[in-house]
Amino acid sequence: MVIDLASSALVIPFDFVSDVSGVGAAPFPIPNDPALVGGVFYVQTLWLWSDCNTPSPFHLSSSAGLQLTVLP
Repeated sequence: MVIDLASSALVIPFDFVSDVSGVGAAPFPIPNDPALVGGVFYVQTLWLWSDCNTPSPFHLSSSAGLQLTVLP
């Protein structure tokens, strides 16, 4: 799944960190709002590799898309 950032209705940026093995994490709070239950969100990370050589001319890479559903 690829997420189209340009046509997204909601974009929330988070600061991710990763270790040398590529494991990344970004803690983010989930509001205690009943209206979010059943909400479906699509998530994808975008990484900037400024200090290394990547196949991308802009030194960017991304993860595959992920679907998240908020449960009660």
